[in-house]
Amino acid sequence: MRICALIRLLLVLVLALFLGCGWADGQDVARGEAGRKIEKALSAKQLAKATVGVKVVRLNDNTSIYEKNSARLFSVASNMKVATTAAALELLGKDYEFKTRFLRRGNIADGTLKGDLVVIGTGDPCFSSRFYSGPTEVFQSWAKTLSAQGVERVEGDILIDDSFFDRDFVPATWPKGQLHLWYCAPVSAVCLNDNCIDVTVWRGTGEGKPALFSLSPPTNHVRVKNTCTTTSRKKEHSINLSRKPGSTEVTLSGKFFSGSSPQTFFVTVDNPPLFFGTVLKETLGKSGIVVNGTVKLLNSPLPEETLTPIATHTKTLETVIPVANKNSQNLFAEILLKTLGRKVANSGSLAGGVKALEKFFAQLRVDKSHFSVADGCGLSDESKLTPEAVIRVLAYMHKGKFREEFKQSLAISGTDGTLERRLSEPAFKGRVFAKTGYIRGVGALSGYAESSSGKTFAFAIVFNNAAGLSNSYMKSVQDEIVKILLAE
Repeated sequence: MRICALIRLLLVLVLALFLGCGWADGQDVARGEAGRKIEKALSAKQLAKATVGVKVVRLNDNTSIYEKNSARLFSVASNMKVATTAAALELLGKDYEFKTRFLRRGNIADGTLKGDLVVIGTGDPCFSSRFYSGPTEVFQSWAKTLSAQGVERVEGDILIDDSFFDRDFVPATWPKGQLHLWYCAPVSAVCLNDNCIDVTVWRGTGEGKPALFSLSPPTNHVRVKNTCTTTSRKKEHSINLSRKPGSTEVTLSGKFFSGSSPQTFFVTVDNPPLFFGTVLKETLGKSGIVVNGTVKLLNSPLPEETLTPIATHTKTLETVIPVANKNSQNLFAEILLKTLGRKVANSGSLAGGVKALEKFFAQLRVDKSHFSVADGCGLSDESKLTPEAVIRVLAYMHKGKFREEFKQSLAISGTDGTLERRLSEPAFKGRVFAKTGYIRGVGALSGYAESSSGKTFAFAIVFNNAAGLSNSYMKSVQDEIVKILLAE
């Protein structure tokens, strides 16, 4: 017992060493030439009305070279994903598997399954064109497997077990007027096409005629009310798509210029598990397998002994995390949060995810006054972190066993993700690994900068109350600070 206590004490001391000594006391700090240059960059008059939070640490020797409001809570937009993805790697491991199981209940006789098809989901978000040639490719492979087993007809229903997560599909603090937009995709234990319907619109047959459209995946789950017409006047070109919460009807309105190429829009769906099951049934039908029954959602798992496996779709955490960070895909981050809740706190919910993040922050010795979690992706302006807390996460992951997986999941300057077109000059390309972030009035950039002299910096740069600043301007200041670090 004494040996175990000694080991725990040593671990705490080691953790304290690489995370730095003590909490930031809120005092501004500017050390060395780099610190003075950062101070100058932040003294621009355009930033006078914004609230600025910055912390920069040289990880080679754990020296803080610049701090401004580092112990103050800020809305951090998508920089919240830094904490969510780091916690997922640390608490679940890179090889954690998201599985979607396809099973049957009943026997097959004379080409008929005398029972039901069952889907059991655990948050797998990868049924999409991001990973396959189309959103229904996996469904088509399932149909082939069923056909190979001699199934031509299903006597019963398609049963969807989405009980791994709760059915609070959308966090309450997300912007109400934006819930139809792709970045507000509802969060569910079974997902298809990022829980969106792709609506492609093109010109109609003549002036004033209805614009034409198609859906991907094609499905009866979504109805389109189309009042959009064709116009020969380019200045009138304006397309609007919307969907009211709780409705399966998408409204397409406006005018489509006859000289324009087709445009594709991404609209969130209502009740994603039902959407998943409906498209599965339709895909099976197109493959020659008729399902007599309907799609039903299960409120609790079926007895495992009553089920016979057909196929399993699997993706690892290491595959999922880069989509959350590089592409800033909110749905993926929210799935990670609810998965953390399920596995760590036995609750696949926002509340469970919050408990899991609290455990992660406690492991890093991050005081509760330095974070406030309202979602996993940062779309909520109530999700807040201090720059100090962000640096703690970055420093911990830099020293941890998943260092490379975490670093490579971030956008890389001039190379990919949301930094593909930023810091792309030869002197900066490939030397910054960071998470971008923007919501109204908030701009953020956090990550690592590797200088040509071999120094590695962890940085967190956040602007709040910045409604008067354009996103492009905030990006320019962030990039200026990073360039100062790269020149060290």
